[in-house]
Amino acid sequence: MIKSKDIAAVNYKKAWQQNSHISKEDFASIPEDERAEVLYDLASFFIFNDENKSDEEKFAAFSAPLKIVYSIMSFEADVNCDGLNGYFIGSHGFMAFDVLKSLNIIGSREASAILQDALKVINPEGKSESELKQAIIEEDIDELYDDSNMVEQLNDLDSKFYAMNENLSELLKAYVLQNVEEA
Repeated sequence: MIKSKDIAAVNYKKAWQQNSHISKEDFASIPEDERAEVLYDLASFFIFNDENKSDEEKFAAFSAPLKIVYSIMSFEADVNCDGLNGYFIGSHGFMAFDVLKSLNIIGSREASAILQDALKVINPEGKSESELKQAIIEEDIDELYDDSNMVEQLNDLDSKFYAMNENLSELLKAYVLQNVEEA
């Protein structure tokens, strides 16, 4: 049985596919507590349905609010599923510095500190942001696969992440309500 929420989601995706944009009126019609999730779904739709560009190119084309929502929700889901090691090895790891900036924008203190520590763990040589990002994209951080000390440090940070008092979903919802009028 198709619910009205499902129909609305299809309409938002159709609007996004045709215009890469949801009007202010349509965005306002989305229930406030679902807006961040709709933005994430739309960004995912865009990422998965454009095979002519790399994920990095597609992500770079997102508006600032869409980058914030997509990067944080992807980060949180990946870490909850596969830990920080899995995040850096996986397809979203290239966004780590965007996630760090986004976490600071939405007012995250705990997750931001954990990610900052994780970036230090995977970057013992002190590569620049662009060099480390490229190494993540090219999967050129062998230690993520075979350095038990690095993996152990990331696992310790995973434990801190899972024990956070901070609710990233609530911070993100508040950010979207205060800063996004249309997508």
